Amino acid sequence: MIARFWQFVRQSKAMQAGLALTVVSLALYLIGLLTPLNTGVPRAPGRIVLYYLYAFMNVGLILMMWAWFAFHKTWLVPWYEEGMRIEIFSSSRVVRIALIAAATIVFAFVKIPVLGWSIRTVAPVFGGLYFGLLEGVVGGWVGYIISTLVVGGYESPLVTLPTWGIGDGVVVALSSIIYWGWIREEPSAKTRTWRYAVMLIGCFIIWYINIILESIGYLGASVILPYAVQYLAGGLIVLATIVIIAISAVEALRRTGRRGGTPGTTT
Repeated sequence: MIARFWQFVRQSKAMQAGLALTVVSLALYLIGLLTPLNTGVPRAPGRIVLYYLYAFMNVGLILMMWAWFAFHKTWLVPWYEEGMRIEIFSSSRVVRIALIAAATIVFAFVKIPVLGWSIRTVAPVFGGLYFGLLEGVVGGWVGYIISTLVVGGYESPLVTLPTWGIGDGVVVALSSIIYWGWIREEPSAKTRTWRYAVMLIGCFIIWYINIILESIGYLGASVILPYAVQYLAGGLIVLATIVIIAISAVEALRRTGRRGGTPGTTT
């Protein structure tokens, strides 16, 4: 398995680019934490530079996962045959991206009581599971930007606009990879259930580590403790809510598709 993965890394330009971007950006971010950039109040100009470096690392992670997803041609096009030309941004895929973006905006108005956090990530996670990684990540990214401008209530400065949704996009991409590679073709509902649970736990761990590492530079280590507690409790509640809703929708459509004689998942 490991040998196969490294063989794929040597062959895939997208994977190599993603890996290089991830390593270089993370190295620069860690070095930046030792410089005057890592001083001042939360979201100070220097901290925004660190925030962008970390965002580039997340872009690298997403690019690596996209390379792996796209490597599986039948994930992109279920009816793929050897030699068939695949149009990545086909008209149907662009429509699905637009629909996921629109749904993200709608869900941004739905907030968890007390926490005040929206569940807008329901749409990107659903898109990543049901349609594919690209629909979930790109649709979610567009939806995040528009929903934040429309709904408001978020603390990030406007200068960080291009990065909105990228951190959560890592979780969307990861859940998509896990679903398409480990859950989608599993016929047993019982097995799918515990695999969904593993997916949720794994995604939360990655999300939590990601948000804490990002916040050290963006907000400052001196104030990270209360944020860490909030993210631990609130993040688990919100992510569990988001994933459960998305999974329920995917499973409902699978059953509907089978009753109608069509595949439960399409691309």
